[in-house]
Amino acid sequence: MSPGAGEDPGQRGSIAGAISLTITRPLTGLTRIERTGFQIMLLVKFVASVIVIISGSGAVVRSGNDFDLIVNSLAAVFIVDIPA
Repeated sequence: MSPGAGEDPGQRGSIAGAISLTITRPLTGLTRIERTGFQIMLLVKFVASVIVIISGSGAVVRSGNDFDLIVNSLAAVFIVDIPA
């Protein structure tokens, strides 16, 4: 079976009237500066969380009674949960 007049040889066997889709990446998104700023903020938040965990664990270990243990644990959690 040879292709007809005006028919593309690469299109043989395709369904007549089929829709071809092209997937493209969106033009909008984060710029390099925005992405770098976001990564720096994540790094700062991670370092601050590690410092709070280290210092908070020392305060929790030194707690003399159950009340101080709970208060020191809650203080560490509140500091970590402060939005940046």
